[in-house]
Amino acid sequence: MRKEKLGAVGCSSGGDDYNHCCLSCFSKKAEQYIHAATKSVPYVAYKNKFMTTDNKRIWIETGYSIFAASGQAGLKVEPLAQAVGKSKSSFYHHFADMDLFMDYLLQHHLKQSAIIGQKENSASCVDPELISILVEHQTDLLFNRQLRIHRNISSFNTALQQSDKIVGNAFVKVWAKEMNLNMPAHKIESITTLALENFYLQINENNINHKWLSSYFAELKKITTSLL
Repeated sequence: MRKEKLGAVGCSSGGDDYNHCCLSCFSKKAEQYIHAATKSVPYVAYKNKFMTTDNKRIWIETGYSIFAASGQAGLKVEPLAQAVGKSKSSFYHHFADMDLFMDYLLQHHLKQSAIIGQKENSASCVDPELISILVEHQTDLLFNRQLRIHRNISSFNTALQQSDKIVGNAFVKVWAKEMNLNMPAHKIESITTLALENFYLQINENNINHKWLSSYFAELKKITTSLL
């Protein structure tokens, strides 16, 4: 019995009757047919949309890591393209210029800050729970450090303040609970603000680990206790 043709899509094996299709070709035809039948986004456009999104994300994640390690001075199109494994024209296809690309990186940092804040809100103690979160988000911490170093740039300072509000508020809750602090909220915030400034100035890619962080917070605990 002859089966129905699958639309008007040709087969790479030589015919448009799926009696003569290979399994791979049949699968592709079926997917195209479903999209056409439901009048959804055309298959090629649908596929290209997600490819574009994935490609843009690769640029952003790579640029984010480079900025975290080297700051704005490390963000050059040619070495960035080499790190991504694509051409410079691909960069300009997704981003008009480096300023727009930096805006994407700052937006990505705020999204990451929200994720960190959510995790910190779930932490019941500094060691090991909060420390584990910080180790997991090493790149985000280093990105924040670069923003602090270059806070004279308006957009960096704005993103820094927004990130600190998200991450800092969550940290204060964990720290206040850890220290059993019984003082006005503004005093707790003042202490933790100073501690965070000191923390970000000390961290680097080599010391964001459980051993160093455990030692750092133990010392911070002693200092905080002496101030009470």
